Amino acid sequence: MDEAQIIPKYAFLECEDGAILFSQLVDALKRGAHIQYEGDKALFLYLNKHIDTLSAYFERYENITIISSGSGNELYYFPLYHPVSRNNYSIDRSPLPKEHIIIALLLYKAYYIDHNIELNSVKKFVTLIRVDMPDLKKHVQRLLVKTKGNKERFTETNDTRIDQEVQRALKNFHKLRWIDLREDDFTILPAFQRITREFADYINYLEEWLKEE
Repeated sequence: MDEAQIIPKYAFLECEDGAILFSQLVDALKRGAHIQYEGDKALFLYLNKHIDTLSAYFERYENITIISSGSGNELYYFPLYHPVSRNNYSIDRSPLPKEHIIIALLLYKAYYIDHNIELNSVKKFVTLIRVDMPDLKKHVQRLLVKTKGNKERFTETNDTRIDQEVQRALKNFHKLRWIDLREDDFTILPAFQRITREFADYINYLEEWLKEE
């Protein structure tokens, strides 16, 4: 093979803005962020172009496997950590707490199953839980009290807890790049579909699951 045809082992560092983009990629993957064209165009194109060499690098030196999911405009990448490597990082990321998984499932239900495709406001989402999901809301409030270990007596009229937890959850989803959050407005990104990969069994039986919890 002609030497000019051989791709340098670390060509991803030598391309234009390679060092900057590589640094951003390391930070994103260690935060557990999902990388996609929408909202992360430069980083996505960089990763997509050098996916083979970057995958090999992170697998060997960082114990991170880069996984792809979706296709076309819905393609995204996310990190899979090897269990033995978790203590090697100073990562401020932790697995989603149960209460945030619940809120993610509610958001998925509202947007994809109930076809609220214009849902793009935190306030609207909170109102939707309160008004349009009264049965689910009751179970969510009870479970939030349970998971938070709060001794406060549960009341169905206590909406403050849901408001606060939705805010925390959406900030977490933004960090993971499931959504793009700008104050009260948010946009659901393709990587949010990962929830179907991880929690498909719960989506269609959400109320039954919440009752059991």
